Amino acid sequence: WIPNQQAIVAGGGGFELGSWPGYASGYRGLEIGLERRMEGRFGGRLSVSLNDAREDYSSEGRYDMFGNPTPTDTEPLVDGGPYAPLSGQMFLNARWQVDASGTVRLPWAVDLSSSVHTRQGYPFIPFVQAALGADALQVVLLPVDTYRYPAVRLVDIRGSRRLTTGRVTATV
Repeated sequence: WIPNQQAIVAGGGGFELGSWPGYASGYRGLEIGLERRMEGRFGGRLSVSLNDAREDYSSEGRYDMFGNPTPTDTEPLVDGGPYAPLSGQMFLNARWQVDASGTVRLPWAVDLSSSVHTRQGYPFIPFVQAALGADALQVVLLPVDTYRYPAVRLVDIRGSRRLTTGRVTATV
């Protein structure tokens, strides 16, 4: 392919952007959130997310952004495969996530609070380093969703008591 010199000059020396024929990505998901404001002695929040981000390729679009048809760790080229963008050394794609928090006010000005966050582990993609001429690629050995890191679970529990002396209030 040889670029059109007139188009380069007309575009200010930039590059041409266009759609990727035969490629589409989509998000199919459901998110539910519930909240009970602090009323009386109890308040809390709950959110649940079900996510399914996918990439779709037809035979004409099964190549990476440089025209290479080899599946790599950053572009696995799997029709109907999960969309998992790379952030640093981690592929981001969790199919479910749950967050919950709550507070209860007890006698003697004592508050108990907790927060729980859990989500599916991100994909782990096995690859092999391959040198193909002048190119060095990380070629994918298995589909993106074959292995995942363990689920993440974070729990935080907090207890506090308000102490008041005159005009000064402290929380311990």
